[in-house]
Order: sequence, then structure tokens, then C-alpha cells
Amino acid sequence: MKIAIDVSLTIGEIAGVGSYTRGLLEGLAAIDADNEYLLYSYLNFPYAPQPTLPQKPNFALRMLQLEEENWERIWSRADLPPKDSLDAVDVLHSPFFNAPKDHHGSLVVTIYDVSFLLQPQFHTEANRLHCLQGTLNAALYADRIVAISMQTKKDLIDYFSVPDERIRVIHPAHRKIYYPERDVEVIRRALERLGIFHNFILFVGSLEPRKNLKTLLQAYATYVTRYACKELLVVAGGKGWLNDDLSQVAAELGIAERVKFLGYVQEADLRVLYSAAKLFVYPSIYEGFGLPPLEAMACGAPVITSNTSALPEVVGDAALLIDPHNSEELCQAMQRVLCDDDFRKRMRRQSLARAKLFSWEQTAEQTLAVYEEVGPERPKEARAARIGRKLPK
Repeated sequence: MKIAIDVSLTIGEIAGVGSYTRGLLEGLAAIDADNEYLLYSYLNFPYAPQPTLPQKPNFALRMLQLEEENWERIWSRADLPPKDSLDAVDVLHSPFFNAPKDHHGSLVVTIYDVSFLLQPQFHTEANRLHCLQGTLNAALYADRIVAISMQTKKDLIDYFSVPDERIRVIHPAHRKIYYPERDVEVIRRALERLGIFHNFILFVGSLEPRKNLKTLLQAYATYVTRYACKELLVVAGGKGWLNDDLSQVAAELGIAERVKFLGYVQEADLRVLYSAAKLFVYPSIYEGFGLPPLEAMACGAPVITSNTSALPEVVGDAALLIDPHNSEELCQAMQRVLCDDDFRKRMRRQSLARAKLFSWEQTAEQTLAVYEEVGPERPKEARAARIGRKLPK
């Protein structure tokens, strides 16, 4: 088969969609040397490094040139890429909220969540309309929709009337770069470079209202006052949208000197942060999956996260779950983990065990099965041979 995959959001500072796409490609490269993959991008960031993509003979990258006068019209319709910009392919996979009505081959679209519908106050109007149109297009035109959680599948059925048989739930995973960093010198140098010289509590994610950082700051301020907290709060993540001046919020709460905003952090340093953190906290209000808690678990961090949306589905019983609207409950959970060494060590072990249940090879195997469902018929012997192959460890 010839399979085209949108890699536009793997360029520049990657966040959730870009991380998903890159992980999927790494998984596919590890398990599939037979099919041909055309990786395409319609976004061009002239000062950003080229995306790190699989260097395999069956993977090729193409940068699409779209006419500027057509860009806004096509983007608003979530109708990318234009059919005439690609060669004929058997399967087109859009891992973003784009579902072209006119396309080569069968269409597979990954949908992450419907927060644009359920939590519209957390999105700009342009982003909300784009995601809504893309999901509508997927509901109407996609041969298969990959939902990244059971929560997302339920929302697609409830709010977009997508038939159950057209949805496949396939969990993402943490990339292999996320593992416990044990080298003391590597940790020391990275933390020194980032300006972190204390035990710390960590948050990782785009700075946008849905991530609920105000509640985290409020809970942290209470913890500092009530328990004479010595831990720093470290916030790592690029600016999203509709983000308030969180530095001002920290100042108003009297904790400005105890909160360090790092901005976007490269993955190697992020692994160190996850590994060295005394506690990872992710009080997001709504997630279709929630990669940061899983990445933190893969590095052995104890995790506190929300009891809403797909987050319990991700962390299982390996994390403490809290009501993201209750800063007092979050404060109490933080105190429980930070002040009990034995409990914290037990949580670290549980995190590592939970993270082992997820892998990009497994995600890729399940996604490739979706391509085969909708792609051209293959000889039964070839399909049976692939399905019978053991996944790499």
C-alpha cells in the first residue's frame, strides 16, 4: 500500500498532535518495511529545523506548496490537503482536525477530543470553528476515525452520531526518549542550565486555560503557607491561546519567587525534569488522552491528575485523582505525596508499571490494521504473516 500521512505539526515546537504523529511514525518505522509512506506537510516554518522523521527507504517527505490566496479558505473548511497536491495513494491519514472531502484512496482521521464543543471557552473562535468543521468532515467522509480514548469515542457517538463500527480506539503512548534518567551528572547539568536548584513540583503542558494552571497556583500557594513548603513549582510549556498572565497570578498569590516558568523545553531536558521531579501535577479540566502524565510515569514520577475525561483511563490506579475545580483537594493530595517518602516511592513504582502497558509499536500495529481494513485487498497469507509477527520489545 501507499499511505500518505500529514506531518505538518511535527515541525517547530511540537505539542500534543505533533508528539502523537512523531510517535506513530516511529512505531510504523519499527514494524513495517513493506508499505510505502508519503509524509507531507502544508505548513512551512522557515526558521524551524526540519522534522525528525524516520530515515527508512519506505518513508519519504514532501513539502506541499499551497497558493496563499487559497490558504485561509481551505484552512477554515478543514479541507487539507487539496487532492491535486498529492500523488495517488491508497490511504490518506490525517492526524489533525483536517478531513478533505475530495481525496485519493480511503480516508483515516485521528480525533483527539471534542473540547472545542464541550469547553468552547477554552478556545479561540478560529480554532473552535476549524476543529468543529474538521470533526464534522471526519464524521461525514472518513472511512475510519481513530479515537485516542474510549472517552473520545463516546463523545463522537454522542455529539456527532458517528456509527460505532467506523471508530477504532487506539491509545497513544510515550516516546522511547522518556525513561528514568539515572545519571546524576546529566541531571545536575540540565537542572543547572534551566536554573533549578531545589526539589520541585512539575507541570508540563501548553499554557492555555483548559490546563487549569490557576487552580494549580492556588493549591500551591495554600501548600506553601500551610506546610512551610520548600519545593519549587516548575512550569514547562509553550504559550497556547487565551492564556492569562500567569506570572501576574503568581505575584498576586505571593508565590512569584517560588514559581519558575521555563517556556518550551526540549525533550532531552524534559526527560530530566520528569525524572528529577518530586511530584508531577496535571490538573487539566478536559483531555482526550493526556500524554504528559504518561510521559511523567514513564520517567518514574509520582503523578496527581484530574478525575475527569480520559485521564483516569490513562493513569489507571497508579496516580492520585483529584477534582480539578477543587484547589483544596489538590493541596491535600500534594501534601500527602510530598510528605510521605514511602508512599512517594510506591507511586514511582506504580508509575513505571503503568507506563509499560503503552508502546508506540502497539499503537502502530493497531493503526496499520486500520489502514488494511480500508486499503486495497491483500493476499490472506501476507496479512496473516504480518499479524502473527511479534512486536519488538
